[in-house]
Amino acid sequence: MTLVFATPQLQFKKISVGDGLTQNTITALFQDRLGYLWIGTQDGLSLYNGSSFRHFKNNPSDSTTLSDNFIIDIYQDANEQIWIATRNGLNLFDKKTFQFRRFYGMSYTTRKYHNTFTRIAGINNDFVIIQKAGFLIGHTSTFTFYPIQNIIHKYFRNIQL
Repeated sequence: MTLVFATPQLQFKKISVGDGLTQNTITALFQDRLGYLWIGTQDGLSLYNGSSFRHFKNNPSDSTTLSDNFIIDIYQDANEQIWIATRNGLNLFDKKTFQFRRFYGMSYTTRKYHNTFTRIAGINNDFVIIQKAGFLIGHTSTFTFYPIQNIIHKYFRNIQL
């Protein structure tokens, strides 16, 4: 008796500007739970369904667009909502309208706005946002954000950026 062990073949497909990508410099890459590929660049966000792209960019006169075109991180929370961290604010994607809700950061020690968000990571049903001014906990059900002060050592043993 001969046993044959089959390993699944990985398939790769190169996508570039010629295929519809807005820019070849990718700053963030994320595959959501439905299999869609979210591609962040310095020139906006692209959603790829395997055959075509849908592009999202900042329009300064429209508050329902991205807060900035420079995408830093992409995250899907426990409620399957897509969050996009940019150089100028955090954005929540609305699946029904294909629009965004903007959130801006604040340093709770200096009360100055710091809108550069550098990383988003899940923790239980909430998520941690790392911004220039420090750490925030974001509550996905209430869309509220609270600073993490003097408790980093309790929850974080290893942070990878």
